[in-house]
Amino acid sequence: SLLADVLWDDLGTEDHDKILEVTGVQIDAYLEHFYEPHWAIYNGNNWTPVLAEGVLYWAIAYYHEDDRAPEVAWRALQTLWLHRDFYLEDGVYKEGLMMYTSVSFLNLLELNALVMPAFGAPLESVRWDRLKLTADWMLDFIAPDGLTVDFGDSWAKRGWQDFSAPNLGGDFRFSSS
Repeated sequence: SLLADVLWDDLGTEDHDKILEVTGVQIDAYLEHFYEPHWAIYNGNNWTPVLAEGVLYWAIAYYHEDDRAPEVAWRALQTLWLHRDFYLEDGVYKEGLMMYTSVSFLNLLELNALVMPAFGAPLESVRWDRLKLTADWMLDFIAPDGLTVDFGDSWAKRGWQDFSAPNLGGDFRFSSS
């Protein structure tokens, strides 16, 4: 995306063709996995937003240059619905605390920031109203000693490496930045 979006005008036709060739192989693999169907696309877990983000960056960058791009964008947005119910009604993220929640949320946030200016609408597949409860749940998992509670697939760790928990309390649904 950096090469295609930012540095595009500084690159020559040969560079453009090479970038599309290399990234196109990965896009073909994504579409093949979509139509198989392959578990990597259809498991719905925290990797779903990661994969969707990567291909959606490509699809938006090449939307008018490559016939596959509109379909890739549609398929990425479609698969995000598989992740919708990983944020439960009480705010619990069903894969566990630590990196699973951060991987999911940070990528959903970036995806939303990507689709807002590109398509003029937020991600409807995300239950944005549940994320404030998820922030509370994440903060409740920090014990008085500053370590997160060692539970399930999560492990004891000192605090957070990012601001996921406080950010979850924000209203990102209609933000385009």
